[in-house]
Amino acid sequence: MIARVWRGWTTPEHADAYEKFLQERIFPGLRQIDGYQGGYIMRQNRSDEVEFLVMNLFESLEAVKALPDLNIRSQSLSQKPGSSSPKPSHWHTIMKLRLRLS
Repeated sequence: MIARVWRGWTTPEHADAYEKFLQERIFPGLRQIDGYQGGYIMRQNRSDEVEFLVMNLFESLEAVKALPDLNIRSQSLSQKPGSSSPKPSHWHTIMKLRLRLS
């Protein structure tokens, strides 16, 4: 399994709109891709910025390559000062833990 991880930052006033954009525009399209296994949107609110960490899971690199050119960077997102461009990274998943719920 491949985890595709992406980070982006925005101002607090744009964060809700960006979260909605991810939930309503990006994630529904991902569900149509063969080999897509689900994903997570994580959000960390700070006083001066909001950081998003988005992780999507795919069964293989071939499934990742089937991604359309998704424009997940909108005008409301910015590059974090001192960081590289907000470009996704790909991680090979070596273990998945499942919780037992009683």
